[in-house]
Amino acid sequence: MNKIKMLVAAFGIAMMASFAPAQAVTVGGEISISGGFVPAGGATLGTATGIDFLEWNGTSYVSGTSGGSFTVASAFGDFADFVTPSPFILGNINDFQFVEPFAPVVPLWSIGGFSFDLLDVNVAQQSNTTLVLTGHGEIYGNGFERTNGAWILTGNSFGSTFSWSATTIPEPMSVLLLGLGLLGLGFGRKFA
Repeated sequence: MNKIKMLVAAFGIAMMASFAPAQAVTVGGEISISGGFVPAGGATLGTATGIDFLEWNGTSYVSGTSGGSFTVASAFGDFADFVTPSPFILGNINDFQFVEPFAPVVPLWSIGGFSFDLLDVNVAQQSNTTLVLTGHGEIYGNGFERTNGAWILTGNSFGSTFSWSATTIPEPMSVLLLGLGLLGLGFGRKFA
């Protein structure tokens, strides 16, 4: 009799779940980009307060009016389905200040239908030759839900190049639901 009750309860839960509203899928993966920049607000990286990204003109990086361009070095996960690493496919990136008062940059960059909103910046290292910034933001686009992402920007004064890497972070609620489901399966086996 208990098995019949369990089957009826499972059927009821499955029916209720089928009427739940559909949710968009979060972005999963990592993307790395690179390009040229010059320090803003200071003469060197050590005194800079912001970044002025450069525009690729086909042969070299040149100063733009408000932002620049970048190429994709690598793309994994969901990014790989929409963005092909290539020196000929350019994305757009906006300049920003990394000292207080910091203002979010919406979007910071976009390419292949994806965009990244820069929400927070931390200066991990700053010297006359190296700049390392970290923080978090939101990645979205191509029908995916806004997804939290961690990022790191590394810049150097040798050729004034930067590299950027953004990795998505799983939502706490998704991890919690997975854990509860596994816990329920464990209890189900214990009482069966």
